[in-house]
Amino acid sequence: GAWVVGFKLWFLSDYLAHLEVKGGSIFLVERVSSIVVASSDTSYATLSPDDLPYRANNTNPNEHIKSVSAIVAPQGDWKNVPDKDPVEKDIEGKLQFVQTFSFDFHGLELVGVYTVPRDNMLAQLDKKATETVLTSIIVNSTFCALMLAALFCWGFRRAGQLYQAERAQQKASEKRVIQAAGAAITCRFS
Repeated sequence: GAWVVGFKLWFLSDYLAHLEVKGGSIFLVERVSSIVVASSDTSYATLSPDDLPYRANNTNPNEHIKSVSAIVAPQGDWKNVPDKDPVEKDIEGKLQFVQTFSFDFHGLELVGVYTVPRDNMLAQLDKKATETVLTSIIVNSTFCALMLAALFCWGFRRAGQLYQAERAQQKASEKRVIQAAGAAITCRFS
C-alpha cells in the first residue's frame, strides 16, 4: 500500500515537471503533516539524504518552497490553508502570482501551490499598456497643439475684425464731427 502511494507520488512529481506552467512551479503539501509530497521542480528531492520527508516550512532546503510557505502558511499550519485565486506577492525579490488549491489523491488531503512570475504572465500586457499610454500622450499633445493653433488663428482674426470695426466707428465719428463742424460753419455764415 505505502509503496504504491509512494510510487504514485513520484509519478505525480514527474507529471507536474512536464506541465507547461509559464515558467512557474507547482508543489503539493500534505495538509496534516505539512510534508512536501510532489513538486514540478525536478531538482527538488522530497526526501532528505536520511530518507526523511521535507516539510513545507522555514527549514525546507528549497528556497522557493521555503519562501512561498512563509506566505501561504506563515505559522506552518497547512490544515487551514484555503483555496485562493492568484494573488501577487514578492517572493525572493520578484513579484509572483501565488494560487492555492485543494487536491485529494489516494486518500491524502493535499494543498497545491502554484506560483508564476508576474513578468511571465503580464509582460505583454504591461508592454501594450505602456505603448497605449505613450500613444495617448502623443495624440492628446498633438490635439492640444492643434487646438491652441486654431484658437490663436481665431483670436488673431477676431482681433483684426474688432480693429476694423473700431476703425470704422472712429472714421464714422470723425465724419460726423466734420459734418457737424461744416454745418456749424455754414450756419454761422449764412
